[in-house]
Amino acid sequence: MKTGRALLIVMGAMLPGVLPAASRDLLSLPLEELSRLEVNVATGTPKTLASTPAATSLILRRDFRAMGAQTVEEALQAVPGLHVAPHGGLVGSTRFFIRGIASGSNTQTLFLVNGIPMTTLLQGNSTPSLTAPLPLQMVERIEVIRGPGSALYGPDAFAGVINVITRDADSLHVGAAGASVGSFDTAQAYAAGGGRVGALRLGSLLSYSGTRGDRALITADAQTVSDNALGTSASLAPGTPNRERQRLDFYNTLQWQGLSAHIFWHEVWNYGVQQGFGNALDPWGELALSRYGADVAWQDDGPGHWDFEARLAWMHTGIRSDEPVRQRPPNAFPGFPDGLQDDFELLEDRLHVEATALWHGWATHRLRFGAGVSLNDLYEVTSRRNYFYTAPGVPPSPYPQGLTDVSDTPGAIVAESTRKGAFAYAQDEWSIGHGWELTSGVRYGHYSDFGEVFSPRLALVWRATPQLTGKLLYGEAFRAPAFTELYATSSPLALGNPNLRPERLRSAEVGLSWRPAEQWSVDANVYEFRIRDFIDFLPAASPATLMAQNAGRYRGRGIELELMHRQNGFDLRANASVQETVSETSGDALGLAPRWQAYLRLGRALAPAWELSGQLRRIGPRARQPGDPQADLAGHTSLDLALRHRAGDSAELYLLGRNVFDADMNEPGITPVPERIPLPGASLVAGIELAW
Repeated sequence: MKTGRALLIVMGAMLPGVLPAASRDLLSLPLEELSRLEVNVATGTPKTLASTPAATSLILRRDFRAMGAQTVEEALQAVPGLHVAPHGGLVGSTRFFIRGIASGSNTQTLFLVNGIPMTTLLQGNSTPSLTAPLPLQMVERIEVIRGPGSALYGPDAFAGVINVITRDADSLHVGAAGASVGSFDTAQAYAAGGGRVGALRLGSLLSYSGTRGDRALITADAQTVSDNALGTSASLAPGTPNRERQRLDFYNTLQWQGLSAHIFWHEVWNYGVQQGFGNALDPWGELALSRYGADVAWQDDGPGHWDFEARLAWMHTGIRSDEPVRQRPPNAFPGFPDGLQDDFELLEDRLHVEATALWHGWATHRLRFGAGVSLNDLYEVTSRRNYFYTAPGVPPSPYPQGLTDVSDTPGAIVAESTRKGAFAYAQDEWSIGHGWELTSGVRYGHYSDFGEVFSPRLALVWRATPQLTGKLLYGEAFRAPAFTELYATSSPLALGNPNLRPERLRSAEVGLSWRPAEQWSVDANVYEFRIRDFIDFLPAASPATLMAQNAGRYRGRGIELELMHRQNGFDLRANASVQETVSETSGDALGLAPRWQAYLRLGRALAPAWELSGQLRRIGPRARQPGDPQADLAGHTSLDLALRHRAGDSAELYLLGRNVFDADMNEPGITPVPERIPLPGASLVAGIELAW
C-alpha cells in the first residue's frame, strides 16, 4: 500500500497545469508534427506512421531524454508488444521478444543499424550493449516493426525488425560532450563534433562506458543440480553474477553529394560472463569483443522516373575469452581442481552488397526492385579446453596436460563455417483511390547451407478520414539457423544439426490508427500467427544428449493498444499488450515472454528550465520454457524518474533514478537453473551535457 500511494503521489505531481511558455521546448514534439514524420523501415520508402503497411513504432532522440534512457535497450522499453529481457541470454546478453516469440538467445528479432544486420553468426543474436557499435548519443531515431519483415529484409526478420538510424554529419556539426556517474561504479563519457571541407561533411563521436555491475543474488545454478545428484558441494550459489564490463566506441559519418559512409570501431573488454557460460556461476571468466567495419551508400535521381541506390557493407567481429570461462566450477568433477575450462577465440566477417531501383512513373503505382549478395564467414576458431567427453551421460575426463588445443577437431567450441546468399525482391505500392493503398511484395533468397526461401507480403491500408486509418496485413518470414544450432560439436550434451530447416512464420493482422484531435492519438493492433519448424534443443541419441531439432508448430495471438497525448508542455504515453503463444500439439506455452505488459510515461515542465518525467512499467507473469517443470515466474512493477535542468544555452544537468522503489525484478533463466535471473535494484545516475 505504501508503494502504491507513493506512485500516486509521484505521478499526480506530474499532471498538467499552467506552464511557463519558456519551458515548453523541453518536451517532445507536438503530436500533429510527430504524425507527419516519415519512416522507411516498413517499405524502404518514406511513409508516415499512420500509413505504414505494418505495425510501426518510432522513438526519437527527444524521447530518449524524456525517459532518461542511456542505452538502446532502455529506449526500446517504451515499445508496445516488445519485451526487453536484460541479462537473461547467453552470458547475460539482452534479448528482445516481440509478440511473445521468444527463445534462449535473441534470434527471432532482426537488429539493424542503418539497415545493416548486427547479428552474430555464432548465436544468430544481437545485443546493443555487447555487439552493436552505437552509443545512444550517436542515435537519431529508432524504427521498429512488430511483425514479419522477411519480404524486405530476408533472414531473421521473423518476429520483428529494430532499425537504429544514426545521426548524420549535419546534426554532429555542433560540438557536444557529456559525462555521468552512477550506482554500481557506472561511468559514461562522450565527445562529438563535425565540420565541412568543401562539399564534404564530417561527423565523429567517441564514447566510453563502464560498470562494476550490480550485486544481485542467484540462489541456485546448474551446478546446484549436479551437486544434488552427485553428492558434491562445488556450486558457488548462492552467489552474485559477474556483470562487470567496459566498452569504447568510435563512430564516423561522412557525406558528399549522393554518397554517405559510416565507419565504426567497437571494443568491449572485462566482460564478465554473468550467470556463467554453462549456467554455473563463474566469477573468473571474462570475454572480449572487437567489432569494426564500414558501409557506403550511393543515391541518385536517375533518368526519367527512376531513382537508384546501392550499398556495400562490411563488418568484422572477433570474440575471445580473455580469461578462460568455466562450464563448471572447481571440483565439480574428480580430477578438475580448476573446474571445466574453455579458452577460445573466433573471427567473423560479413559482407553485404545490395542495389535497389525505384520507379515512380505512374500516378497510382510505385515499384521498388532490389537484388544483392551476402557472404558470412566464421573462421579461425581457436579452442583450448582441459576436459573431454567419452560418451553421453558419462562425466568428463581431464586432459593430463591441462588446457589443450582442440582447434579443428570435434572438440572445438564450434566448427568453422560459411554461409553465402543471393536474393532479389519486388514491391508494388498501389494507390487504388479514395484513400486506399495496397502494398504487395515478395522476396526470394538462396542460401548455401539451407536452400531457397520465398517471403511474400500483402498489406491494405485505408485512410477512411484524415483522422482514421485502418490496416489489413499479411506476411511471411523465416529465421535462419544459427551456426551453433547447425555445427556445434563441442559436447555430446548439446549438439548442432546440419539438417535443420529454417523457422517459418505466417501472420495476419488488423490495425487501427485514430487521431481524434491534434493532441491525441490512439493505435490498436490485433494479430494471429503460425510458426512451423521451430528450432529447439531436444533429446537425441540418449536422454542426456540434446540436439538442435525442428521441434514443432506454435500458434500465437494478441492485441496491442497505445495512447499518446501532448499539450501545453504535458506529455503522456501509455501502452498495453496481451499475447498467447502455445504449441499446437501440447498446448504448452512457448514461455519466457510476459503474457501481458503495460507502460505509462508522464512528463511535464515544473518551472522555467526544469523538466520532470517518470515511466512506470508493469511486466506480467512469464511461463517457463517447454520441459521446464518450475512454476511461472511472477511479474513485477518498476518506476523510473528523470529530472533535467537547463543551465543557460549550452549546458544541461540531469538526475536519473531507476527502479526507485527497489522492486524485486527477475527474468526466467534459459534452462531450469538458474531458476531466475535477478535484475538490478534501485540505482541513481547524475550527469551533465554540454553543447557549443
